[in-house]
Amino acid sequence: MPRPAAVPAGGHPLSVMPQPMGSAPAQLPMDQVMRQVEDLVRPLLVATESLVGHPVIAYVLKDGSQIADDVYPSFMDIVRNLSANNPTKISVLLHTNGGQAETPYKIMTLLRNYVDEVDVLIAQKALSSGTSFARGCTRRGRIRGTGAPSRS
Repeated sequence: MPRPAAVPAGGHPLSVMPQPMGSAPAQLPMDQVMRQVEDLVRPLLVATESLVGHPVIAYVLKDGSQIADDVYPSFMDIVRNLSANNPTKISVLLHTNGGQAETPYKIMTLLRNYVDEVDVLIAQKALSSGTSFARGCTRRGRIRGTGAPSRS
């Protein structure tokens, strides 16, 4: 199951190699792919954190993946790292088709043990258990241009 983004510093720039027509792209080792993705995501998270004024956790699942309990340890690691700075508020950048019904409650309980407020920024969709997660947040917002406007 995909992990929320806990983007380490450093890494390698993304390079796109032109491929001859009809040939399949070369497969990179997964750790190299993850470093390149993290290099793309980190500036966006840093910019978002500057904008909102508190830490942001990205939990973005590709279509076909679902929220599940196996992500809980990753959230624990991220929250423990964030708690060293004593934030009172965090935002979760969320994109999901849904998943296990009880997982959002577990994640929200964990987050609320460390911070007073949890906001959600819906990247494109938060279906099913993603909606449950969003309903447990202090404030909800949808990123402009990704669906019907929604703010509360």
